[in-house]
Amino acid sequence: MGTVTQISVQAKNKTRVNLYIDGDFCCGLDALTVMEYRLKRGMEIDGAALAELVMSAERNSALETASKKVARTLTTEHELKNHLFNKGYLAAAVEYAVDKLKEYGYLGDAEYVKAYYNTYSPSRGDKGLQYELIGKGVDKNLIEDFFSTAGDDAPRGAAVAEKYMHGKEYTLENKGKLSHFLYSRGFSGETSACVIAEIFARAGSDGE
Repeated sequence: MGTVTQISVQAKNKTRVNLYIDGDFCCGLDALTVMEYRLKRGMEIDGAALAELVMSAERNSALETASKKVARTLTTEHELKNHLFNKGYLAAAVEYAVDKLKEYGYLGDAEYVKAYYNTYSPSRGDKGLQYELIGKGVDKNLIEDFFSTAGDDAPRGAAVAEKYMHGKEYTLENKGKLSHFLYSRGFSGETSACVIAEIFARAGSDGE
């Protein structure tokens, strides 16, 4: 059993307070937690209630941090969890924050894949995009399901290739450079070969 001896507003964040038990700093809390538990100076609190209080504060803080993260940038569930763990949050608080954002519709890997594709596909091939998404922790089955209906990336590859070749001669050397460029942009070897053959044919050259 302990006694709340002080509740002071934090200097750098007016929405949070510092809680002191028996004269010693206990933890930082958001104002909502203080109101929820009706904390006030002189209040007696036992160990179990204090542990619950601290966990509630941890969950709310993790949710706030997670909300700011997803508001700033496209984020997968895997990336968000790593972000919160790196901030030092407990596993229970991390799961709480992630579950809440999924419940609110602010986090979901299916929507992430769609948004990532729409953002980067104009200049990148499907093979590269899939590799990047796997690296971000997105489930492979989810990725495969999306790209199975996304359509052929050859038209995008052709647009990228034509832009690259603008002002260049259709020589064997530039043909090789174009192949490497398309590969660096995530287009498969098969797509690149088809695209290169098509635009060189249109230019009346075989690249020899």
